Amino acid sequence: MRKGSGPSGRSARPGFSTGSAGHAPVRRCAGMERMAPSAPARWRAVVRQRGEPDGRPAPTRWTGAVHAVRAGRLGVGGVTFDGSHGREVPAMEYRGVHSALCTPFTPGGASVDHEALAKLVEDQIQHGIHGLVACGSTGEFAALSGAERRAVVETVVRTVRGRVPVTVGVGAMTTAEAVSLARHAREVGADAVMLVGPYYEPLREEELVAHFEAVALDGGL
Repeated sequence: MRKGSGPSGRSARPGFSTGSAGHAPVRRCAGMERMAPSAPARWRAVVRQRGEPDGRPAPTRWTGAVHAVRAGRLGVGGVTFDGSHGREVPAMEYRGVHSALCTPFTPGGASVDHEALAKLVEDQIQHGIHGLVACGSTGEFAALSGAERRAVVETVVRTVRGRVPVTVGVGAMTTAEAVSLARHAREVGADAVMLVGPYYEPLREEELVAHFEAVALDGGL
C-alpha cells in the first residue's frame, strides 16, 4: 500500500517524512531536511565570476558522469567522443547554476504531485536559475517507477518551454532500462542526460564501459 498514515508504501521507507499539515510530503537525505515544495523559496544571489564580458559565470564542464547531448556527442569523465572510439569532440559546456530538482509527492506518497513540480520549476526559473536537473539522486529516482520517472521528465520539459537547459538522470539497474530512459529524454526534448553506472552489483571495467557506450549510442543521443 502506498496510501495511509501507517508504515506502508513510501512512508515505510527509511528517512521518509509525511510532512506537516498543508504541505506535500518530503524526504530526508543523509540527515538533512528539505522544505516542502509549498514552502517559500529562499535564494542567494549568484556570485558572478569575472572574465565574461556579459557578466555570466565562466563555463565549467561536468565530470564523473556521462552527458549525451542531442548533437550526437557523448562524454565520459570529462572526455567526449562522437562514437568513433577515439576521436574527441568539443564537450557540451554548462554555465552558471543548475538546480537538482526534488520530486514532490501527494499526501501519503501515493503519486507524484505534478502541479507542485511545475510550480517548483517555474519558481526556480523566475529566480534566475541557469538550468535544471530532473530525476537525479536529489529527485529520488530510485523511489520512482519507470512510468513516474518519464512523467516527471515530461512535466519539467513542458514547464521549462526551452527557457533553460534540462538534464535528465537516466541511471538504472539495467542497461536496457537506462537506454529506454535516455531515448525518452531525447524524444520529449531534454538537452542532456546524466548517467551513473548500475549500482549494487560490482562490474568489471569493460562491462561498465559497455554500459556507458550502449546508453550513449543506443539511446539515440
